[in-house]
Amino acid sequence: MTRIPNPSVSIPLFIAVVLATSFQVTGQTPEGFGKADHVIKVGTLVGRLRFDKEIFKVNPGATVKLTLTNNDAMQHNLLILRPGKNIATKIGIMAMSLGAKASDMQFVPKSPDVLFHTKAILPGQADTIWFHAPKKPGAYPYICTLPGHMFTMRGVMHVGNVPTVAAPVLP
Repeated sequence: MTRIPNPSVSIPLFIAVVLATSFQVTGQTPEGFGKADHVIKVGTLVGRLRFDKEIFKVNPGATVKLTLTNNDAMQHNLLILRPGKNIATKIGIMAMSLGAKASDMQFVPKSPDVLFHTKAILPGQADTIWFHAPKKPGAYPYICTLPGHMFTMRGVMHVGNVPTVAAPVLP
């Protein structure tokens, strides 16, 4: 007879182990990419189904290094999409319709509207992607496409002129 563990003990223990896990970035800088113009870090808010950064800005055509860190107790990903009316909802619905293939596809539907994406990462993991920002200024939405997450896990990558902040002059 198989004994099923008491969920009131195993779930809190699982969450404690997940939250104590150190983060590891899995991606490697692509050969010839050079130094990133923008280094963006996006995390997840524990138990809230939200990104910790819902807006970031990059210059048109800039090189970008984006790291998604999963601080939560469930799996997440991040997809940056083309601008457009209801594009995030469209891609979210496409991801939900992947069915049994969803996990193998990292919950990323095949669509020209998906510009860049991380892998679906487990709790305590991170994934880094490198890309060239679009040259066309605009508001590029990003979402998590795991089932049900797209409704609250949303943000915007603004592509436009980002002013350079000068370092303070010390006496």
